[in-house]
Amino acid sequence: MSIRPLGHSPCPTVTGLSAGSRLLRYGVAVSAVALATLIGLYLRPFSYTTPYLFFYPAVIIAVWIGGLKPGLLATVLASLSANFFFLAPYNAFSNDVANLLRTFFFGLTFATICWLADLARKNLHSEAIAAKELAEKTLAQFRANIDSMSEGMYVIGTEGKRLLTNPAYFRIHGFDPGGSPDAISPLLERYDLNGRLLTQEEWSTSRALRGETVVQCHQRVRRTDTGTEVIVSVNATPVRDSSGNVTMAVVTVEDITAMQQAEESLRTSEKLAAVGRMSGTLAHEINNPLDAVNNLVYLLLQDSKLHEHGRECVQLLQRELERIQQIIASTLSFYRDSSSPVQVNLSQVLDSVLTLDARKINSKRLQVRKRIEGNVTVMGFPGELRQVFLNLVTNAIEATPDRGTLRIHIFPSSQWQKEEVRGVRVVIADNGHGISPEHRSKLFQPFFTTKGEQGTGLGLWVSQGIVRKHQGEIRMHSTTRLGRNGTCFSVFLPMELPEAKREETTDTKKAS
Repeated sequence: MSIRPLGHSPCPTVTGLSAGSRLLRYGVAVSAVALATLIGLYLRPFSYTTPYLFFYPAVIIAVWIGGLKPGLLATVLASLSANFFFLAPYNAFSNDVANLLRTFFFGLTFATICWLADLARKNLHSEAIAAKELAEKTLAQFRANIDSMSEGMYVIGTEGKRLLTNPAYFRIHGFDPGGSPDAISPLLERYDLNGRLLTQEEWSTSRALRGETVVQCHQRVRRTDTGTEVIVSVNATPVRDSSGNVTMAVVTVEDITAMQQAEESLRTSEKLAAVGRMSGTLAHEINNPLDAVNNLVYLLLQDSKLHEHGRECVQLLQRELERIQQIIASTLSFYRDSSSPVQVNLSQVLDSVLTLDARKINSKRLQVRKRIEGNVTVMGFPGELRQVFLNLVTNAIEATPDRGTLRIHIFPSSQWQKEEVRGVRVVIADNGHGISPEHRSKLFQPFFTTKGEQGTGLGLWVSQGIVRKHQGEIRMHSTTRLGRNGTCFSVFLPMELPEAKREETTDTKKAS
């Protein structure tokens, strides 16, 4: 439906009409006068006393349907007919002065009626056009508002046909914007007639068509274009007529994937904070009885009556206690590091990590091949970097079969996407069973683990965060192909930590 431009005349002009249309309008005027004359003749002699009464409706009809000119034509014809048929002498034109004056005033009165009726007609026509334009403008604005909504929306009738669907609905579901999604049948149960389980959207829509209101019904939807999964919130509201009967339903669909992910990240952060506090508390609590045990071991070694075998056992116990203290110190260093970045020799960091994992390496009789090239010193936080490489080396050891090989290569390099950024790359590779493709995309997600009850799922996620904090990058390549199976982690760290990052890290640690 087109909208008439503003300023356009609401009434069509004669020149804009066809000859047939003009003839029809004048024909209506002639027919109306003829009908009034016949009625007057039929009602004689009553019509002689009121000769002009029957012509008023005829003139008004002529002007209302045809306009001013057909109305004036009807006025002239009505005046002549009244003078000829209803004024003495009847059936002849009257030359009497009184009758001529009556005819003149009749014509003048009818001409005035024509003008007023035409004016009223034009005003009503203008108001109708204005109302039509306002309705069309309001409808266009309503449609524009719907089209600009970020939430998807559609209106569906009780027969299951969609009456309106906005672009956001197509976008959320990945439909073709030029197409039309399948109509949802007005089913009232959780299953359709063929036993197919309805989606939350279909179920909510059918409930709304039944007269119920559904609020925030969540559903996972797979986009038709990319195949990715999104989470949507569905709301359905019935629309009723004046009698209270449901005539249609309005359904809105909102993509809440980002909000759900943000909430999940918040919950994860809270879990991580709790894990950090618990680790620090446990380390402190273990230190207290450990100091007492160390003192007892020292006193035992001072006893001259202790036989040789017993002394060897106590010395072994002392070494194990020293190892426990070293592990506790490393654990505490993960949460209590230097307040500003310092020079860190990555080769020495890897040596300390291999020392911590020496027992695991020896128990599996692994071959460790470490290769160092050039200057391998970067600016960073040693405790945090030790945590990263301890996690990567420990994972590699656990993935490598007995008598397997663990390779560590440290060398100067540049960043993958920014070759002008120079730094050091650490490559840790194993010849283990490899990581399956379905697990690779989730590897750096918090609390995801392939170790069952033995893993927390935090190691790689925390390691990635530390590497990013140092403005570095961590990548992984793995294959399960027989004969070439294995996993390789590559960590790049810039030689210089950007000044802005230093200040931010320092301020954060001071605040904590």
